[in-house]
Amino acid sequence: MSDQSAYDRNQRAAERQHDMVDDLGKRLTEASARDAQEAIKVALLVNSGAAVAILAFISTLASRSGITLANLKAVINSLYWFTGGIISSGVTAAFAYLSNSFYAAHFFAQDKVWEHPYLRENTRSRRMLRWGKLFNWDGFILAWIALFLFIRGVYAHAIEKLVR
Repeated sequence: MSDQSAYDRNQRAAERQHDMVDDLGKRLTEASARDAQEAIKVALLVNSGAAVAILAFISTLASRSGITLANLKAVINSLYWFTGGIISSGVTAAFAYLSNSFYAAHFFAQDKVWEHPYLRENTRSRRMLRWGKLFNWDGFILAWIALFLFIRGVYAHAIEKLVR
């Protein structure tokens, strides 16, 4: 077996590995983007649906005689929490986009080499990975904040104050 044939086999193995990593990067990016979009939709729908329900509730109460603005203040305050949840969901969507973009950039920035393992991290790819992780965690935290704001708006300002 000649050195040339060993070199050719190694080159084909490297090309297969490069193609596999490129495909994996694309599939992971698509899956994470899809999952992030679904989580963001849930947070956005829950908070915006709650805001619409509170607005309908306020309009029903306001149409009754004997109800003052001071009586409605407790219910109106819950809208601030739901609005915060809506804003948090929007920022989460932006962070999900940025995270996925940086993860994809990480895969494509790696050096493709002809020796095993056929890919090498470099300064740029490591930086892209760090930024992707940062936006990923920030988006994850903001998604939980959106959920917390919904719960806070429902419990602390709608239910708790109406029960009193």
